[in-house]
Amino acid sequence: MTELETLARAVASEIVNQTIWQNYKFYLLVAGISLASSAIGTFCLPYLKRRSENLATKADFNEILRQLKQTTTLTESIKSDMKAKLEEEHSVRALTREKMEALLVQTFDLELWLERARSQALQGNVPDVNATPMAKIEMYQAIYFRELENEVRTLSIALNTMLPWIMQLV
Repeated sequence: MTELETLARAVASEIVNQTIWQNYKFYLLVAGISLASSAIGTFCLPYLKRRSENLATKADFNEILRQLKQTTTLTESIKSDMKAKLEEEHSVRALTREKMEALLVQTFDLELWLERARSQALQGNVPDVNATPMAKIEMYQAIYFRELENEVRTLSIALNTMLPWIMQLV
């Protein structure tokens, strides 16, 4: 018979004879060890886990800091680009509005010039054909509003048709 079998038979015979139950100190010791290990497991393991996470974070801190700086730099760059684009867009809109207003003023000035030229012609005076605002209208169109080329050409044709009629009134 082997030594392991002998030990197993001895434990089995003590269980049968119930002598193992009479040793209460042994059970108290086992219970105490179980409670102590449970308490250590309950309170110490989360602490050790948190402590190891902190150590891992501390070890990776420089890398995290580098990534944070890189992210911040990229964010600020995007923010700066967006702000510059918005400011440029705002400036373009403001300039377009300003030049559109100037173009409209010149168009109204042309209408007034035509009325004055007609009045002068009816009074027998030759109107100053070089004072027409048409040149300024054509300039605004050529520089700022290329898409209005056909409309300005139509206006110019109408003016050139009107001028000989006004001159006939003199």
